[in-house]
Amino acid sequence: MTTRNKFIILWILGLILGFCACSSDNGIEDTPGTGQEEPGGSEGDKPSEGDGEGQDSVEVQKKYSIRYAADYEKYLADAERWPGLVGDSLVEKRLEGVKVTIDARYTRMHANSRLSIGSTPWFSTGLYAAPGEIITVVRPHQLTSTGVKVSVRINASNCDLKNYSGTKNRADKIWVQEQMNGDTLELVNYYGGNIYIVPAEPLDKKWTFTITGAVKSPDFVLGTTNESEWLEAIRKSTVPMAELEGKRIIWTFPTKYLKTLTNPAELMEFYDDAVVNTFNRFNGLTDDASDLLHRSPSFKHRGCADINTCAGAAHSGYPCMYGESMNYASRFIQLNLMKNEGGAWGFFHELGHNYQTWVWKWDAGPGSIGEVTNNLYIMYDRNRRKTWPQQTENYADVVNGFVLSDKPDKDFDEGNEGDLIPSGKGSRIVPFVQLAQKFGWKFFTYMVRCAREMDNVYANSLTKDWGRREFFCKRLCEFAQADMRPFLDAWGIKYGDVANAEMASMPPYEGDKFWERWDAGVIASVEQLSQSDLDRIKLKLPDDTYNNVLGEIKRTDWTITAEGSVWKWDKTVGGAPEKVLDNDIKSCIMWVKPGKTYSITASSSPDGEAHSLTGKEPMSMTIDMHSEETFNYAIIRHRTDMTGGVHVQKLKLLGSNDGKNFEEISEITVDTEPSVAHRLDLNKTYRYRYVKVQILEWMQANYTVCIADFRLGCD
Repeated sequence: MTTRNKFIILWILGLILGFCACSSDNGIEDTPGTGQEEPGGSEGDKPSEGDGEGQDSVEVQKKYSIRYAADYEKYLADAERWPGLVGDSLVEKRLEGVKVTIDARYTRMHANSRLSIGSTPWFSTGLYAAPGEIITVVRPHQLTSTGVKVSVRINASNCDLKNYSGTKNRADKIWVQEQMNGDTLELVNYYGGNIYIVPAEPLDKKWTFTITGAVKSPDFVLGTTNESEWLEAIRKSTVPMAELEGKRIIWTFPTKYLKTLTNPAELMEFYDDAVVNTFNRFNGLTDDASDLLHRSPSFKHRGCADINTCAGAAHSGYPCMYGESMNYASRFIQLNLMKNEGGAWGFFHELGHNYQTWVWKWDAGPGSIGEVTNNLYIMYDRNRRKTWPQQTENYADVVNGFVLSDKPDKDFDEGNEGDLIPSGKGSRIVPFVQLAQKFGWKFFTYMVRCAREMDNVYANSLTKDWGRREFFCKRLCEFAQADMRPFLDAWGIKYGDVANAEMASMPPYEGDKFWERWDAGVIASVEQLSQSDLDRIKLKLPDDTYNNVLGEIKRTDWTITAEGSVWKWDKTVGGAPEKVLDNDIKSCIMWVKPGKTYSITASSSPDGEAHSLTGKEPMSMTIDMHSEETFNYAIIRHRTDMTGGVHVQKLKLLGSNDGKNFEEISEITVDTEPSVAHRLDLNKTYRYRYVKVQILEWMQANYTVCIADFRLGCD
């Protein structure tokens, strides 16, 4: 009998029996609506019964069954393959009017956190959408007035396999996410999945949504779910995917693996401990830091198993994705394996990418350490558990074969994997672990903290190879309070003339040559930074004083004027020309685009009056530096809170010494990526008092063109 025929028979049987079914028990009492909260805060509320919930009426069951029969047949085989089907209404009741309260009062990560952790968390509902069935979500009408955009998502996978070149074991895209433009949204995912509420930004309080058409997901929530009752429920459930939720992390796993799990509470306590005492501690992040810059993420991390991932066996992101090819889901629920053997490497490796601080992650060319420094987290974790991962038995060979070799002009970054012996990314972690052995793990905490305290434009201007590598070299000498070039040279870690001179000015290193050996013993301490350590951080400088590092021209005395239609009536970003110089990336100069008219009502205007402005050319700004300055590069930063339509695409620079007669310097195409400072290298060195920036091309959407920050400097 074909899958299709079996399914239709089951549908007919369920429809017939549905006429007789009558129950007010929805079986959802133990499932929380969201576990998301600020650390130490509320766990959120449970879904609660609505007036019609669980009635299993003829109309309700017919609605879902017809959906299957009419639309779903052609997707059935793919859905059955992954993530799987849900039992009929007699096995898994379709619920009506389920009240789900989410607590989205989290705190956004600081803009200078330097972490890649997702900034738009999802909030679990404790519900699951069966493949092809209609899910109806109703939000409180009052939520509209907050202005926060809210979406509904079905399925935790974030992998679209459209461009995947390997063997595909499922449909290309198995998740859907739609924004609620009204108070009610009907949503269908032909492959099914766990249901999430996704606000685009934090909310001001708890909000309750009403969901109809879903089934209960057999989720386990640490501190809320009764473990013995969950063990019974998970074994009976036909829902193919479910969640394990701790205080700091949420896993989405196939229930076929969860049915073998006997200790969910202990398992999630392990993962929570790893997040708090490994990842956050390594990076110097705490829940109670008075400065948001150094505060732990207040939303929970996520990991999700999938039969396919879109990049390798696993990859980082929100959530981190883990493929079936490596049996990650099976391994990650085995607590003894995670604690004592190499089975935990994948978890720490991918979440390590999320925590990786890119300011010192040189990743240009074959010498990238992008797949190296994220592994420091498992080294740190195993150290505090008094064990090393299995790979360390080869580390002595790395030292003997490379550091102690007679190879001339050693290059740590040479070749596809470096010219280390034995070769491979695992070999490249050895010098970093040696530094931890010598100076303690707090050296890396110091590095990360220095990276966070850097000015954003300064950090983003560091090149992916030399700039980031030299940042590492300088911070090492700074922390050791000594010239560490002997260590760097032994490992072939390269640096330029300027960095060489800076390091040579430090006191000579007089300790032992620790880089010439591998110490197999674990590191004695995982202490945190002291006040004297913190006092060494020298990078938190006012905006106009770090020119000594980058060659930037001080902007203290700069003034600016503009041509074109400059929009000044914006409460958030201001819009005036001087906003380019205020060191605030969120503010900007804002021109109304030629041919477009931008208006604001009196009720929305900062001055209480209505305004309307029609754009005109030319759009330009002229900077008076009040003295002749030498420069060979410019830095432009786009407005970051809008990604579509407001960015410059091409500009022209002109220079003058009298403010009247301008000479062309260069026409420059500008990358529209909003999250970085774009360095614009000029063809030679110029010396002018006045610099004019003319806007030549811009993105076509929206009404305005914006520039948040502009700088000049000379290497």
